[in-house]
Amino acid sequence: TDHGWKISLDRGLDIFQHYEMNEAFAFANRLQQFRSSKAFEVTFIKKS
Repeated sequence: TDHGWKISLDRGLDIFQHYEMNEAFAFANRLQQFRSSKAFEVTFIKKS
């Protein structure tokens, strides 16, 4: 729904660092909360 705010991500949805997909027992492959993220900014803009 539209609540009057615009949210702008400077990286889009590409915020995660590269991780090894072939590592069968790495938590990062299965659980997103264990993945490292890149630096990014979120900007909230109030619509008039």
